Amino acid sequence: MPKDRDFHLGLIVVVLALAYGGLAHDLPVSLLSDHVGADGVPKLLAIMLGALGLGLMWRGFRASATPLSLPSSGLGSAPSGSAAFSHWRAAGLLAIGIAYVAIMPWLGFPVTTALLVIVAAIYAGLCLDRIVIATGIAAGLAFWLVFVKVLGIAMPLGAWAAMVGLS
Repeated sequence: MPKDRDFHLGLIVVVLALAYGGLAHDLPVSLLSDHVGADGVPKLLAIMLGALGLGLMWRGFRASATPLSLPSSGLGSAPSGSAAFSHWRAAGLLAIGIAYVAIMPWLGFPVTTALLVIVAAIYAGLCLDRIVIATGIAAGLAFWLVFVKVLGIAMPLGAWAAMVGLS
């Protein structure tokens, strides 16, 4: 049995994903619901969470099987293996997520998602250049198209869209 923290954390994430998926399955079905339904996005999130948990379990299993250390991620100046560094990195990601949710009503889903991708790329150590900006814009548009056009889920365009007459 692997004794790696990633394996155990992945196992916890898989259990949480199963519980979350079960709760999503129990959401009531309304006559007014669309073809995705009230449980569509939560079930998709549960599947993605479960897949991430399985990935963590696999990484932990592989780490316990091979005693070789993984290379440094190169993120920041502190050693990537230190607990304080990991906690500050996680806190930074949490702050980015909170900012994403907080500014979405004003900037809208496509713009905020584009900014999220750009900021996350910079936070991961990439330089701000045309490729990062183009990737962020493409991701914002692609996610908006998937959610709004393919899945039929209304996503906010933001306060700026009303000012220019888009909403």
